[in-house]
Amino acid sequence: MSGIEKSWANDFDWEYWSASAKKLEANHATVARDYTDALEGLEGLEMLEGEERCSNELYQRYQPALAEVVKVVRLKNYAMRTEQTYRGWISRFFYFHKPNDVHDLGGKEVKQYLRIPCA
Repeated sequence: MSGIEKSWANDFDWEYWSASAKKLEANHATVARDYTDALEGLEGLEMLEGEERCSNELYQRYQPALAEVVKVVRLKNYAMRTEQTYRGWISRFFYFHKPNDVHDLGGKEVKQYLRIPCA
């Protein structure tokens, strides 16, 4: 018996769907990339759209922490859009608090940040 337990699944034409599926382009936004060189170029991350409103000084200060986030996301084989979204959220969080050391941020700061849009 296969791992599928639903009765409709046994009657479904899985071969048709498998044969008719087309491969997404390698640069498609939802595709996890080839991470053979996942950690290459992390030191020179370019600003994402929206990050330019932050001063270059702050961007340079937080770039190592953002690179660490990207490294983890890439090693977990997440999609490109997920990486961009995580970077965006975390960048805005850093820029909101402007810490000297991002490792000083914790749960209290997350709560402060998340309450702002609701005020």
